[in-house]
Amino acid sequence: MRNLFPKKTSTTGSNIRRLWTLASVVMCLVMLLEVVNPVFVGDRPAIEKFAAGILILWSTAYFILVVATIPFLTSHHFWPNPVRLATDASVSIAQTIFAFAIAYRIYGIVGPPEELPPSPWDHLYFSAVTFSTLGYGDFRPDVAARGFAAFQSIVGNLHLGMIVGVAFFAAQPERSDKHRDHDTTGN
Repeated sequence: MRNLFPKKTSTTGSNIRRLWTLASVVMCLVMLLEVVNPVFVGDRPAIEKFAAGILILWSTAYFILVVATIPFLTSHHFWPNPVRLATDASVSIAQTIFAFAIAYRIYGIVGPPEELPPSPWDHLYFSAVTFSTLGYGDFRPDVAARGFAAFQSIVGNLHLGMIVGVAFFAAQPERSDKHRDHDTTGN
């Protein structure tokens, strides 16, 4: 948790990423509570749909700007901290699963005909299964939710690639000035 708070020695961009991560952790907790114990069910459908869209946009922007771009910034002057990258990726994964679970609750999933209507846990389960692109087949998105399911599976694949990238950075030796000098001389 110490890595989430701004440091005086960090860059402005790094501190902004920390604050965005902290805000996303708080959002994850709120979304989890909303998924497990829905408060805003059927009161105002237009507002619910708008809120679900904002949550999905936030989670996608967080993934793109805080998680996915960091490996592309790698250079002789910057080497990502693999622990922080793994933490940010984990927050992004949770945030994405929760945001889409709320969207599936609003737009609908269809389960086996002999079962009761899907529970909040079914929406969370369906979101996790869709995110992982596993697809057991026991639930499917309602017609209105198909676009969300397709988009979430693409985002899930990108996250899985990010996890491989985090493992790559964790396996690499940390770059030091000695390595940088060695690399620039070609020796």
